[in-house]
Amino acid sequence: MKKCSVCNKKFTWKQKFFSIFSSKSITICQNCKTEYQIIILSRILISVLSVLIPGLITVSIYKNYSLESPIGVLVYLVLAVFAFAIAPVFIKYKNIK
Repeated sequence: MKKCSVCNKKFTWKQKFFSIFSSKSITICQNCKTEYQIIILSRILISVLSVLIPGLITVSIYKNYSLESPIGVLVYLVLAVFAFAIAPVFIKYKNIK
């Protein structure tokens, strides 16, 4: 769901991004105040996208560096930041009212 099911207002990238980090994964439509929660499958996908995939890419590309060297850590952090930046594209919400 990329927009509110009640008023059809689109969620902004910023709203979706910050809902990833909220404790209850809730975002509120700015227009009609309807509350939405990220579905569990999206939470799992975001976790895999932001933690596991950057780690696997870092280890496979930089076998000599892995995550024990500063270069490996730097590459991992860059990939993780990129993964978090694109994560809102994959978020799906459900209405919690």
